[in-house]
Amino acid sequence: MGIGPLLLCVLLIVLLWWGPGWLLGEALGVRRSILPVVAPLLGMGALTVIGVMGHSLGLSWQLLPVAAVLLVLAALLFVLRIFLQRRFPDRFGAPKASRPGVFGKHHISGAWWIMLVGLVAGGAVAAVSWTVGTEGLLGINQDWDIPWHANMIRLISVNHEWDPGIAGNFAYYDTSIPDAPIRSYPIAFHALLSLVWPLTGVSIPVFL
Repeated sequence: MGIGPLLLCVLLIVLLWWGPGWLLGEALGVRRSILPVVAPLLGMGALTVIGVMGHSLGLSWQLLPVAAVLLVLAALLFVLRIFLQRRFPDRFGAPKASRPGVFGKHHISGAWWIMLVGLVAGGAVAAVSWTVGTEGLLGINQDWDIPWHANMIRLISVNHEWDPGIAGNFAYYDTSIPDAPIRSYPIAFHALLSLVWPLTGVSIPVFL
């Protein structure tokens, strides 16, 4: 397998991690100098709420329906922000130019440099940790944990449901026990990845 499919996986995960939150941040008028930090919090929080509420409302957990809900939410937040800015300009108006920036005298340029250094350092630590821990992609431990996560992503992707109940005893190590103590496993991580995995064209172990 070439490097292309792996780069596609990374690109899709980066878009999933920052894209939804960046859209919502723009709608809310969040400063672009802090959006790289705020966007994952906004995006993951919004997707989790959409998943939980959407399941109750019968929303199919697939990329297109979820993206449509995100766009509608961003539009509503944008309209609300404009309304508040016009109705209460003193509280929700644009910040004064004299107000000190988040990063002091360096302003936006300093903010981006700090964030760029942080992203590079974080990526380097993650790359070294992954390489040392797995000894490469083919060296990933194939004991219970990795196949479990892979199958959970596939299960959600096939059923198009954000529902811990679909796991049942699947969320417990010994599925022969009728009253397994873990009946509702936290699935947010798996559900989010299930949105983009079908677009990669690679197997679940490679994607993980």
